[in-house]
Amino acid sequence: MSLKSINKEIVSYLKKRNYDEMQEDYEQQKDEENATIHIKTYEDLLHYNPNLKIIIENKRTMSGYLKQSNNIWTKLHNINDKKNEENLLECFKYSVKKGGGGLLNLNVKYNIKYNILEVCKDIVQKCYVHKPDIYKFEYEEYEICVIGNSRLIFNARHLSFTPIETFNHAIGENKIILPADENIYGIRSVIYEKSKISTNISIVDNILQALIPDQNKIDEFQQFAYSVLVEESYEEKIFYDDKYKGLLGGWIGDVLFAISKNAYYFDTHEYLADRAFYNKKMKETKQYRLVIIYQDVAFSSFEKQIQHFRGMGIKHMLVKTQMPEMYNMLQYKTFLKDNAEKLGEIILRERKHLYPRNVMEDGVVNVENLHIDDIFFQKNKLFTNFLFWCCQRK
Repeated sequence: MSLKSINKEIVSYLKKRNYDEMQEDYEQQKDEENATIHIKTYEDLLHYNPNLKIIIENKRTMSGYLKQSNNIWTKLHNINDKKNEENLLECFKYSVKKGGGGLLNLNVKYNIKYNILEVCKDIVQKCYVHKPDIYKFEYEEYEICVIGNSRLIFNARHLSFTPIETFNHAIGENKIILPADENIYGIRSVIYEKSKISTNISIVDNILQALIPDQNKIDEFQQFAYSVLVEESYEEKIFYDDKYKGLLGGWIGDVLFAISKNAYYFDTHEYLADRAFYNKKMKETKQYRLVIIYQDVAFSSFEKQIQHFRGMGIKHMLVKTQMPEMYNMLQYKTFLKDNAEKLGEIILRERKHLYPRNVMEDGVVNVENLHIDDIFFQKNKLFTNFLFWCCQRK
């Protein structure tokens, strides 16, 4: 892309936003005692922030990635994207308005003289990379977000949690970890400090053995979960769950939702609402690992759905059908009552970690008053224990 074309794109963008300083040196009026600095090139930015890294992957839209010192890569969006104005030009403007914050990352306030047109053209030309080195997560690696918006890489094979900055340093500073789905920050239920949780996953075995009379069914589900989360089986796996109670299906769905924010699974109803999207996404990325199958008039039978999703390349299918004998709810209620104190201690320990301001040191959890399926559908109750249980090879 020529300098003339880049110039045209930037001018067009600035005019739309009525920047009167478009091609003029702009002096931000601060305290007259502060020094004045001049920003004309990408090298000028690096002079004041030597750890700044910018990668431009599209010269026309100026989209790409930006990284500060000891930080993670963030996305620079298309300058024509009206829904998201976190782009190169806006980032630079923000830096100047803050008197040296943002891209400049200065500790003191300055009067700044700059020409936004020339600076951004220079960045686009010098920071363009034809094919940025994007890190591809291993099958067992997930980016999650926990309390305080800390971004971590969870390794399901090793049950380890690594700060994303540390992880990025280990794989190479120039490798880009694509920013996670922005909605991932709504999930803060995973407890990542092992000292804060009971790592004895036998409590999950005890719950499932009280709930499900057939041990083979429990083993089958654990193998299914391990293949979904840790190491994909060579064979296709189909698990049948009762469509009315559906406790196991709900639990594994919550796990994937928490550590991947819908990036790895969908259900029949979501698929039928937007077939083109899921077909295209699966064809391009092969990222979907699991489909939750419900009966729907669009398909004449479960077998038709299985054949259809198999054709898309999905290897894990959880089928919601009538299985009234699968769960023994009476025995499960008895288990809850008999183990109220033990369950209460574990749940309270989780809640103190997740919500330290809302749970008193002498707080109690009355497990006997829990709704029968609370443990399966409330992510602050035994969720991390269940996550670890799913990651054990059976």
